[in-house]
Amino acid sequence: MFAVVFSILAVAVVRLWNWKAKRTRLMTLAMLTVGAAYIFALPPADSWLDPRLAGLLGENISDLLLSLGVIAACWLYGRLALRALDSTGDADRRECRHPRGTLAWSITLGAAAVGLVLTSRLGESRTRAVDHEFALIDATTRAYNAIAAVPFGLTCALLAAAAITALLDQRPGRLPFLALAAATVYGCAAAIVTLVLLLVDPEMLADHIAAFTAGTSGPIIVCLVIAGLWGARPSRSTRQLSPSSSS
Repeated sequence: MFAVVFSILAVAVVRLWNWKAKRTRLMTLAMLTVGAAYIFALPPADSWLDPRLAGLLGENISDLLLSLGVIAACWLYGRLALRALDSTGDADRRECRHPRGTLAWSITLGAAAVGLVLTSRLGESRTRAVDHEFALIDATTRAYNAIAAVPFGLTCALLAAAAITALLDQRPGRLPFLALAAATVYGCAAAIVTLVLLLVDPEMLADHIAAFTAGTSGPIIVCLVIAGLWGARPSRSTRQLSPSSSS
C-alpha cells in the first residue's frame, strides 16, 4: 500500500509544475488529498498518531482522519465530474446549473463529514483501539462505515458518468478517461459490496480487513494515478475539457 500511496503523491507533485494551467488544478488537488488521506492508513502514521491523541480525542483518530480526507477528495472529484458533465450543455445552462450542483454536492458531503465525526466518537471506535474500524461491529461504527461508503459510491457514479460522456464525445485523452471509468466502476462495486456486507455479514468483513481494504483501495488509486498522468505535462490545448478540468 505504501508504494501505491507514494505513487499518487509523486504524480500529484509533478502535476504542480503545471499549476498555472487552471484546467489541471482540481485533479491535482484531488490527487494530493487522496495521497495525504491514505498516509493515515499506513502503519507508521497509525501507530504514532493514535496513542498520542487517544487521551484527548479517543482511539482510532487516524482512521477518522483517513475517512474525512477521502470525503474531501470525493468533494473535489465530484466537482470535477460536475464540470465535465456541464460541458456537454450550452453556456447559459452551465452558468445556471454548475453552482447549484456544486452547492448540493457540498451540502451532501458536508453532512456526511459531520455524520462521520459523530458516529466515530459515539461508538466503540472512541474507546477500543483497532487497526481498522471494520473490525468493530457495534451499530454505531457500522453506521460510520456505511456513511463513509455512500459518498464514495456517489462520487464514483458521478465520475463514471463524466468519463463515459467524455469517451462518447471523443474528447482528447482516451487513456485517462478509460482509467477514470475503470476506477469509478470498480469503486461503485466496492461501495455496494461494503454496504451489503455491513448489513448482512459484518463479522466476515471484520475477519478479512486487510485483504478487503487493499483489494478495494489499491486498484482504484492505481487507476487514478494513470488518469492523473495526463495532466503531468503542459498541454498546448486549453480549450478541450479533460479529466484535469478545473473549477
